[in-house]
Amino acid sequence: MATPHEVRQENRLYSQVLKTVVPEMGLIPNGNTGICADATPWQSRSHAVGDRIRRRLTRSQARALSTGDDQNHWSRTVCRDYYVDLLKDARTLDRPHWDGEALRSLIADHMDGRLNAGAELGRLASVEHFGRRWIDGWTAAGSEGTELAGAQA
Repeated sequence: MATPHEVRQENRLYSQVLKTVVPEMGLIPNGNTGICADATPWQSRSHAVGDRIRRRLTRSQARALSTGDDQNHWSRTVCRDYYVDLLKDARTLDRPHWDGEALRSLIADHMDGRLNAGAELGRLASVEHFGRRWIDGWTAAGSEGTELAGAQA
């Protein structure tokens, strides 16, 4: 026995059962939408439109609050030594998941201005930090945490 499409559409069956069995439960806001479970389709649609408008306004305000500096500028100036030291380090280049020559070439091309790869370098640095913290920390004796503890003593 199949449930008719018009009853299943937009959780109408769920709402009808909820209203019948426990009417008070229909007043609890839905975790996905924030509106009551027994809301009409019109209320659900108007709420969705309001959410889209709020997201667009929030996104445009976030852009307006930006510093205007891009990752390419920062990675070539302020953070240059950080990226070069981290990504050209022997530990980084020796990892099996990196192509050392391609990584060296990417860094050189970016730093010389032949390529804009600031965002990519940031992602690569994040992956490398993850590897050093979590992968190296699990597999190497005397992980960074141990060295820090020894330095503080």
